[in-house]
Amino acid sequence: MNLFLCYDEQMQEYITEALVLDKEEKGELDELVTLFTPHLGKVVAKIMSGKKITSKLSGHLEPGYHTHVRLIQKNAIHIGDALKRAMHTRDMSILRLVKAMTYEHHSDPDLWRALKEKSDGKKLLTIFGFDAESAMCYICNVREPAYFVFQDAMYCCNQCFPGTLSLNEYYKLPLSEKKENRYTK
Repeated sequence: MNLFLCYDEQMQEYITEALVLDKEEKGELDELVTLFTPHLGKVVAKIMSGKKITSKLSGHLEPGYHTHVRLIQKNAIHIGDALKRAMHTRDMSILRLVKAMTYEHHSDPDLWRALKEKSDGKKLLTIFGFDAESAMCYICNVREPAYFVFQDAMYCCNQCFPGTLSLNEYYKLPLSEKKENRYTK
C-alpha cells in the first residue's frame, strides 16, 4: 500500500499501512501508539479516548498488529481510523528492538521490507549496522554473544551480561543453529 497524502492549510492526512510497536496510556482516557510505517518511519500518534470501553480504534492498534491507519496531523498526530489486517508478530522483543533502534519520521525501506518478511532480530540488527554473525562480547570478546544492549549499542555474552537491566533495554539473541542441534541430541 502506498502512502496517500491529503494536504490542507490547517491539517494533513496520511493513509498508510503500519506495524504497531507499542501502546502506552496517556492521561485518563487517551493512549499513545508507536507505529512503524514504510514512508514515514516511526510515528507516535495519539488515540483519543482509546481507553473508553466504546473505543473503536483501540482494538485495531495492539502491539504486533499489521494495520492500515489514517493519521491526522494538525498540532500533533492523531489516529483518525485504523483497520487491523493481521497479527504480524507475537515476539515483543522484536517490537522493542525496532522501537529502540529507530528515530521518529525517518523512513527505512530495507527495515520495512525485513519486517514484512518477518525477519528475525539478527537480520534487523544487521540492517541497523550491528552484524550479529561476526559479533563478539564487548567485554570479554567471546564469539556468539547472547544479548544486544540497546543503551550501550553493544553485544554481551551470558557471563558479562548485566542482569539488572529492565526488559526494554536489551534484546536476547536466538541460539545459533549449531547450538540448537547440540542441545537437541
